[in-house]
Amino acid sequence: MGGLILQPNHPTATSGRFYFAGAQRVAIRTSTDLKFLLGDHLGSTSVTALASGAFDTETRYYPWGEVRWASGAAPTDYLFTGQQKITTIGLYFYNSRFYDAALGRFVSPDTIIPNPGDPVSFDRFAYVRNNPLKYIDPSGHETCDSDGYCGDYGNDELMRVSKAYGITFSGEWSIEHKWEVLIAVSIVGTRLGEAANMSGIEAFRAVYDLNDSNTFLFEWDPNCWGCREYPEECDAGTITGDGCISAWGYTNNYDHIEFASMSPISGLRRVNNVIHELGHAFNISLGRVPEEALEVQNDLLKRPYGFYGIAGQFVWVQSSKKTASEIFADQFIGWVYGLWGSDEYGPLRAEFMTSMDGSDGWVDRAVGLP
Repeated sequence: MGGLILQPNHPTATSGRFYFAGAQRVAIRTSTDLKFLLGDHLGSTSVTALASGAFDTETRYYPWGEVRWASGAAPTDYLFTGQQKITTIGLYFYNSRFYDAALGRFVSPDTIIPNPGDPVSFDRFAYVRNNPLKYIDPSGHETCDSDGYCGDYGNDELMRVSKAYGITFSGEWSIEHKWEVLIAVSIVGTRLGEAANMSGIEAFRAVYDLNDSNTFLFEWDPNCWGCREYPEECDAGTITGDGCISAWGYTNNYDHIEFASMSPISGLRRVNNVIHELGHAFNISLGRVPEEALEVQNDLLKRPYGFYGIAGQFVWVQSSKKTASEIFADQFIGWVYGLWGSDEYGPLRAEFMTSMDGSDGWVDRAVGLP
């Protein structure tokens, strides 16, 4: 069906009647001709043809929408992804706000956050999750594929990253906490990859012995047994009170970590809590060799010395216990980031963790284990 659309901003046509197939403009009748509008996979006006089928104009675009090359002037202002370009200001109107193809960003923030559980949604100036070759935004508020599906791409991306690293989740995880786990996994994978001279994904999967049949399980269990500060003593009844309340995380095995809760204070604290537990998992994967090596280092079995950050904030140090296992897990955080305390113990902890790197280092051994 046709509809009368005025185009006062177009330099060569002041009005035209568009013809649609569904929501897609397929032709325009100008004052002199009927012209067909041929689009690319994003719905951009790429080629126009005369009613006879003869070539009329062609427009090619850079990924973010600027014109890369043109042959002739298109008879419409509806160009990149089928949106209207307001030539007097050089911006595209996306039905609720303006988009600058030169910047690749909207010029005003989104008035809504489409998916609060997806960190990318909080960049309210971002255009189509910064992936303009794949997605479009019909309304100025959402990310859709070229077939018109406007699903939860935050969750789809989460599933893709989880699969790449071999991660599975069980229990009632929030999207936000799942992403924090994956951020921690990515940070640890990158550091393991540097030590093993391979990609972060390859190193993470090799160190934790992950494959199609064996994944790393992150379990959410508010009643997690090991998430209590003193589980054995609580079971025996020798300790009661707050130390017997399940909180934070617990590493069951080299490929299984449980969480009863996560810090409400800081995203970085939550990410580092996951890295701390991955340090426990690394220790277990090597038969607790790092822990045993630390047990004979009396100078390092002290707290809070040698750790980065402010003591007592539980951001860069996740435990107050003086066991070799907990101290190694906190030193694992320091090793991953390369950050240590400025006191005399900082260099000692850094020196101890050099055992992670190099030929026949702990990472290489973990990668080579069956």
